[in-house]
Amino acid sequence: MLNEKWISVFNKYPPFLIDISIYGANEKTYLKVTGDGSAFNKLINALDLLKANNLRFALKAPILSINCNDLPEMQIINNKYCKDRLRYSFDMAPGRDDNRKPLSYAIDNLEAVLLEATDELTAKTLSDKALEKNNWCVAKEKGEFIPSHFCFIARSEFHIDYSGNMSACIECNDRFNILEDDFWNLWEELGKYKNIRAFSHNKCIDCDSLYYCKSCPQLRKREYGNEQIVKIEDCMTAKLKKKYYVDKVSLEELKEYYCMKK
Repeated sequence: MLNEKWISVFNKYPPFLIDISIYGANEKTYLKVTGDGSAFNKLINALDLLKANNLRFALKAPILSINCNDLPEMQIINNKYCKDRLRYSFDMAPGRDDNRKPLSYAIDNLEAVLLEATDELTAKTLSDKALEKNNWCVAKEKGEFIPSHFCFIARSEFHIDYSGNMSACIECNDRFNILEDDFWNLWEELGKYKNIRAFSHNKCIDCDSLYYCKSCPQLRKREYGNEQIVKIEDCMTAKLKKKYYVDKVSLEELKEYYCMKK
């Protein structure tokens, strides 16, 4: 956990941003999620240290069935310490060791959408999203190459862990060690991701709800062995958001639609 030793390192070599995960708003929830209730107070101490030293940091939270009720309080903690908004995600995927237990903590699609709807800032952002043709549709109409990944993977970002293992993004399992090879050789190797062609039957290509979708190809690859197999749950979440924010259905109508499609 962060201490004065690390603070001195950060003060000497200031990072652009320190990303910190928060798993709940109290010791009880931390015990459920991490198995260590004392980790919550360690988190608060770390945030106090970072703020006192004027180091820029941001909080992010995985929203699970066992901590979702803490979301409003986690946002309060975030607003006390950070200028940036709390980033949170409902995505669940197997661990890198193929441990599938995390999947059992995923919350229901409708519950995820309703939680976002009660978050005024997130709801406004989603409401303001332009309903335009997605990137796949545009490329298809122009007869251009349609990649399986339209994110920033191996285009403008990559990930390096504390051991020097470099990957195309933080979720990617293919790793190469930058301490044992040349950066540009590895960058060229990672470039293969942007050259993977989307299947013609990839359901994302013609999807009108894509702007509301957060489905990650690399998380899908970890779960199904193929990044182009899209989770039904991801599709449902995106369609629910489009129904609510674009079609302007009421929450009751949204619940009826979900029950009918489930």
